[in-house]
Amino acid sequence: MRLFRLFGVIFVAAQLAACATVVEGTDDLVSFESTPPGARCIIERDGARIGTVDATPGSLKLSKSKNALSVTCEKQGQLTVTERVESQFTGSTFGNILIGGGIGLIVDAASGANNRYPNPVKLLLPPANFPTTSERDRYFDTLKGEIAQKYDGMAKKTRDTCPASQPGQCDSDLATVEEKRQKELNALEAKRSAVKIG
Repeated sequence: MRLFRLFGVIFVAAQLAACATVVEGTDDLVSFESTPPGARCIIERDGARIGTVDATPGSLKLSKSKNALSVTCEKQGQLTVTERVESQFTGSTFGNILIGGGIGLIVDAASGANNRYPNPVKLLLPPANFPTTSERDRYFDTLKGEIAQKYDGMAKKTRDTCPASQPGQCDSDLATVEEKRQKELNALEAKRSAVKIG
């Protein structure tokens, strides 16, 4: 009887572990894109290489994790770029709580099944050299304007869809939009500084 109970516990534990991946799974097929295309990208996590895309656009099957990716892309004539890609929390864990209870939550947290990388991952590789400073600035100022237009649209959509009953949440969402805008602008300015003139 005791042996039967032991097998029963093992069976239930296995079922609960399966609950952790029932909504999202533990792997994702992540696409990597670059502007311009045709770049070779090395993907690392925790200091170890986990994959290579020989020519963008391309995809890799990656195990989910709470840890960020480091993506380095290079192409002849373009600036070699390394960017950190953060893992993002998803809501699948809440479904697993309903299916697997607290154990489903624990398994999700340990396996990384409740996290997901952005898809696609996009990197900008500007030209490595510009003939003049004015040509460099024209190129980067155009991109800066595109970033401003994108985030202005996101901020407007956030304000337009904001329920009047949740002003605090709206302020938080707008702050997130501005944080992302500034992060993207900072990355663009770092690339402007890295390219060469002449």
